[in-house]
Amino acid sequence: MSAPDLSKLKLYYAANPPDLTESVVSEDEKEETTARPVYPIASRRKLQWEFKGLTLWLELEEFNNDLTKAVSDFSARHNSPFIPKPHTTAIYGMQHLTVAEAKAKLHHIKERIGQWPTFSKPTGITQDIAQVGRPGQVCSIAWCELTLATNADHEAALDTLYELFYGGKYTRDRPWKPHNSIAYDNPQDNTLSLLDTVLYASQNPTLLGKERRVEAISLWSTEGKMEEWKCLDREGLAIIVIGASGDLAKKKTYPSLLSLFADYLLPRNVIIYGYARSNISSEQLREKLRPYLTKAVNDENVIDDFLSRCHYQSGPGYGDSTSWQHLDKEIVRFEDEIAHAKGVSKVNRLFYFAIPPNVFAETGEAIKTSCMSSKGFSRMIVEKPFGKDLESCKEILARLGKHFDETNLFRIDHYLGKEMVQNLMVMRFGNIWMENMMNRNYVQCVMLTFKEPFGTEGRGGYFDQYGIIRDIIQNHLLQVMCLLCMECPNKLDGIDAGEKIRDEKVRVLEAMNPVTLDEVFLGQYEGYHDDETITNKDSNCPTYAAVRCFINNPRWAGVPIIFKAGKALNERKAEMRIQFKDAPAGEFLFGTKVPRNELVIKLQPDELIYMKSNIKTPGFASAPIQSELQVQYDTRYFEQNGVSNPDAYSRLILDVLRGKSAAFVRSDELIRAWEIFTPVLHRIDRENVRPHVYKTGSRGPDEADAWINDKSGYVRNDDYVWYDGNICRKTGF
Repeated sequence: MSAPDLSKLKLYYAANPPDLTESVVSEDEKEETTARPVYPIASRRKLQWEFKGLTLWLELEEFNNDLTKAVSDFSARHNSPFIPKPHTTAIYGMQHLTVAEAKAKLHHIKERIGQWPTFSKPTGITQDIAQVGRPGQVCSIAWCELTLATNADHEAALDTLYELFYGGKYTRDRPWKPHNSIAYDNPQDNTLSLLDTVLYASQNPTLLGKERRVEAISLWSTEGKMEEWKCLDREGLAIIVIGASGDLAKKKTYPSLLSLFADYLLPRNVIIYGYARSNISSEQLREKLRPYLTKAVNDENVIDDFLSRCHYQSGPGYGDSTSWQHLDKEIVRFEDEIAHAKGVSKVNRLFYFAIPPNVFAETGEAIKTSCMSSKGFSRMIVEKPFGKDLESCKEILARLGKHFDETNLFRIDHYLGKEMVQNLMVMRFGNIWMENMMNRNYVQCVMLTFKEPFGTEGRGGYFDQYGIIRDIIQNHLLQVMCLLCMECPNKLDGIDAGEKIRDEKVRVLEAMNPVTLDEVFLGQYEGYHDDETITNKDSNCPTYAAVRCFINNPRWAGVPIIFKAGKALNERKAEMRIQFKDAPAGEFLFGTKVPRNELVIKLQPDELIYMKSNIKTPGFASAPIQSELQVQYDTRYFEQNGVSNPDAYSRLILDVLRGKSAAFVRSDELIRAWEIFTPVLHRIDRENVRPHVYKTGSRGPDEADAWINDKSGYVRNDDYVWYDGNICRKTGF
């Protein structure tokens, strides 16, 4: 039989554009005549046997395994010249698996994800299960549906699929076993990458919770025409890491890029250039990077592939236009190569500023004049510190603002990429109880804490110029506080949500007065001056600080906001802690003091949320004791599925590529933050305020807890012991 007429197909779809919204189903596997259309997003119900529309499985045994004959027969029966309405079906290996085997396969399936597009709006997942009692039959139309929908030459496309999955030695004669398709709605109704879809399937008990023999996971979409799919392979990407030989680039930037690359979240047509003043070769850079990369991804093949895309360009300075012009020519050569070989028409550029702020401006000017993309976007990721005070911040903003508008500048604060910080808006505005209680009527105080168990350790030369307030409180903790305490934006998701969210953060900052010295407690650990990089051995630079602020708006008026940060303390910890007011008449009702409720959100090292709640003492006694309602993220969501939580830098870099700005700091946020802290910082520097000395490995200065309790009204429950599922620990702010 001759191949279908492709011109007829084009005419058909021109007259009948696919809406990709209808799937025809029936309650009875054998009764197609009772089929009716179901719209998956609206239905919110589990679909039954599918016969046509988005998903149709044909058994080629009826057609002597002749694919063309099967397709033609289908076309005749359904009044379509070729295939049903297009849909996205991606099947991973047609093989029988037990439930346990299927789960294991899902955890490692990401190695194949890069061969498929990122679908614009996936709204459902299908689980393919083996039919019972019908051995020996074959089914291959599922492969055909994908390729016919995306390729004019479906025969060549099928060969390509086989080569991708089985290698070139296999042909389309490979037998497949039959299956039916059961579709499930996606309750989140959100945009998912194929990796997201696999994770969703692996975590959804309705998909894998029953004792079935799973063959594959496939995906279908209900939005957008086939030619409108966003396919990563249609665009290239050049990433330029500025300061590539420095510690930040080696320890954070490159490992995060590798993680994205390993998860197929970067385009396959990606190249990475390092730029710095160090006179080293590309191969020497790769050797320096490898030890850090092996900690991020345990796969030498992936690391080798990643490093093969990493190159290096040195220059006498970050503002040297000749060096940037040379780098631009290298990127243009890459653009020409992939345009000719792979049909890629656009290559975007991402510049990562892993350099000191004093060279931001000259670097930005050189990039603007010599190395911008002519077709795709050019976006800049800028690392903190964003100045040392208000004046220096404004200078940096002005000099960068001369060359780049706000839409292309992404000022990164990696705390905004942490899982629990990203979770704040869902917690705040997705739970009615929390929204009702997060105000001055119920909250006694809010505490944001950062603790490190080590000192400056060779970074003293830098740290001594800034101190703990500039290093941690004025940026990381203040940013987290804004998200915790802001009003609800009118949009929380999508590309344009970034401006709405940042508008609300600015409103929080505008409601705060500048900090005064009597609202600050300073400390310095014993032995601080032993760091050889600290030249001023009489330095009073604070390594510990507690700061009290207030948000003067109707929601938070009068509620103390306490920031606490320190080095060389007794543990590593970053957390948010909301202590609520006393239970009304608690002591009268129970004859004893009733501990206060606390909502604790831990950012590191554990990612968890717990509410300290009062329950009856077990046994014959009736006095209240404190326990907790708890969700531990790693245990609950990641460890059991064999996957890991993405690191903050990877998440934020991916946001930049997607054009999402919510987790980045806008210029007016920076200015207002410095307006709040610059006066007290200048006074501390000018008066050389002497900090309280504390022992290394302690909770901080002995006087600090009393100062915090007095300033905040916080009441510590010394009898409470937090149980993390393994051990009990004393806990507190």
